[in-house]
Amino acid sequence: MPLLKIRNLPDPLYRALRTRALAHGRSIDAEVRAILERTVGADKALPTLRNIHETEPVALPWTCMSEMSRAAGLTNEDFEVLDNVRAMIRAEQADQYLSSLTPTSRPR
Repeated sequence: MPLLKIRNLPDPLYRALRTRALAHGRSIDAEVRAILERTVGADKALPTLRNIHETEPVALPWTCMSEMSRAAGLTNEDFEVLDNVRAMIRAEQADQYLSSLTPTSRPR
């Protein structure tokens, strides 16, 4: 059986994998295999915009994204995390912008 070695795996990603594996009662190797099987398994081709369009007469952008997200195994919880990260980044950018303004150039 082939061996896959992943180099330079960021610590936060490794910790997330370890946490996920513990939550599912698996080893990290087993968790990675499960993720790979679910997302790129031999019997499951990831949908493309073309084959989604063939199954949906009118493929609206959010329909395509929803299908691809579901096929990749993303959940609503994953999107909530992304939304929270985006909100934190926006807040940090707003704080940086406001702190860069001089007192006379601040909007009132």
